Amino acid sequence: MTLFGADERIFTRDFLCIWVASYAGFFSFYLIQQPTLPLYVEHLGGSATAIGWVGGAFSVTAILFRPLVGRAVDVVGRRLVVLTSGLFFVVCAPLYSVATTIPLLILLRMVHGIGMAMFSTSTITYATDLAPRVRRGELVGYFGIGNNLALGLAPLAASLLLSAGVAYDTVFFIACGMAVIVIAVMLPAAESPHQRMRGGLTWFSGLLSKRALAPAGLLLTVSYTYGTLSTFVAVSAAQEGFGKSSVAWFWLIYAVSLITVRLLSGRLADRFGRSAAIGPGLLVIVAAMAVVATLPGLTWLLSSAALYAAGFGLVYPALLALTVDRVGMTGRGTAMATFSVAFDVGIGLGAVVGGLIFSILGYRAMYAISGLVPLAGLVMYCAMLQRHRGAKALVQ
Repeated sequence: MTLFGADERIFTRDFLCIWVASYAGFFSFYLIQQPTLPLYVEHLGGSATAIGWVGGAFSVTAILFRPLVGRAVDVVGRRLVVLTSGLFFVVCAPLYSVATTIPLLILLRMVHGIGMAMFSTSTITYATDLAPRVRRGELVGYFGIGNNLALGLAPLAASLLLSAGVAYDTVFFIACGMAVIVIAVMLPAAESPHQRMRGGLTWFSGLLSKRALAPAGLLLTVSYTYGTLSTFVAVSAAQEGFGKSSVAWFWLIYAVSLITVRLLSGRLADRFGRSAAIGPGLLVIVAAMAVVATLPGLTWLLSSAALYAAGFGLVYPALLALTVDRVGMTGRGTAMATFSVAFDVGIGLGAVVGGLIFSILGYRAMYAISGLVPLAGLVMYCAMLQRHRGAKALVQ
């Protein structure tokens, strides 16, 4: 006797294909992003401000292209966009070897950002199409484990390779190889079940999903903190003399903690409502940023990774499930694009604004100010609940 019916199963062949594709694509991206890229920019003579601009440059084109990507996902289908984004990753990764100036790196990151806009939007839309309504939060939690696993293992791999004296060029070509896997596993996969939207591809019609704006706004406050952490944790750790391996351990602990939390957070959001995960998660993120701002030793740095992961693991699946709750099948790609735009905007602001604060006030002030942003998000969420007289009104 099975607990769920055939139409409520999660672990289907197509789900496994998109899970592996998501893992491989994010591994390729994170292998370059953390800590390779900040150290590469520093190796080329770039300042903290330059690291911030290079780290956040991909967000510019990701933000600009997501509305078009969201429409493309709804019009031409999810699978084709996933495959196309895989090609972007395959082409972009080796080009970092020849982008040896800051302007060229910024330009390449912007092109890479187009691929990331396509990849992250299409993969999560594909996955949510496969989710039964009663297990939506659970599936989102499981799907995110691939991303989280990549986030932990890719920086660890990059740190170990660079610590062993492996050239940056080699790391970039490994990232290219991981991107090839995206294409390989999605070729035999079927298109996800959804109703295709009619109409052309344009930036000006249906630019954003209005029903996705509220959860997207909350996500922006969270991703701002992620932008500061992902861009500057390697640099701030180096300033404290912790060594390159400490950053690898930071992201490994983050990934393991995030995976552990995600195994439970989706079910929590399904059973007790989205607010049961969102509110506490925002508070935990604020606490984590307070810890990393003090940073009296390596133990505190690693503890902040676990704490931040717990908060992020609670908030992100619940916000994503809330977004899907609020939109219909035909506009889901546009809603996912809106959700992802907020994530990109937050990361970009965290990297660029954080870089400026870092240069003027130092990293402690940067992390402390960053922690105030999700605190503002929590206030906004509470006001939103009060206005709608309960969380259930948000999904109607």
